[in-house]
Amino acid sequence: MAGKMAAAMASLPRSSSFKIVTRKFSLVPPAIEHYDLKNPTDMGYVFSGAYVPLTCRIVEEIIQRDGVRGLEEPLKLLSGPTVSSVKGEPRITPGAHSDPLSPKVVLVCFLGGVTYAEIAALRLLERLKGCQIFIAATSIINGNTLLQQFEPTFL
Repeated sequence: MAGKMAAAMASLPRSSSFKIVTRKFSLVPPAIEHYDLKNPTDMGYVFSGAYVPLTCRIVEEIIQRDGVRGLEEPLKLLSGPTVSSVKGEPRITPGAHSDPLSPKVVLVCFLGGVTYAEIAALRLLERLKGCQIFIAATSIINGNTLLQQFEPTFL
């Protein structure tokens, strides 16, 4: 499957924005003969090694960099506004747990919906990075709900 994805990528025009984004964010994982089903080590596992969702890769980068610093340029490759900065220093509220060994907590918001595969990839990332990821979404999309959006409405 990964070989077919690589071949499809090679056939895209040289300056294709999808191709540039795919390379910049490593959305097509290296060809792995087979994934260890009991202990996967890459989010590509969710898509049988063919693809890593862009949203999941961005979350992974933010966790690794401890913020969006350094991601501003790659995110400019995407259309629309992608980063909103927060002014000020993070504050710890009285009584809050401030243990430096406590896991990072990440809130990921999806406007327009999230797929079950993206949720699975984020759950795997959560386990691999030892952090807590909370997901908020306007809806959860599966194949049926996606197709229903394209059905003509009859009165």
